[in-house]
Amino acid sequence: MNYRRAPEAGYDDADELRRWAALAREASRRAPARKPRARKE
Repeated sequence: MNYRRAPEAGYDDADELRRWAALAREASRRAPARKPRARKE
């Protein structure tokens, strides 16, 4: 799983953090669902 840090401006500006979080949430919804790994037996 990939993680990104919030922009520095977001730590001081709540509106900027909300905007960034909304963009991140939208991106996660657009990402295709991962298929479960096949089990080795």
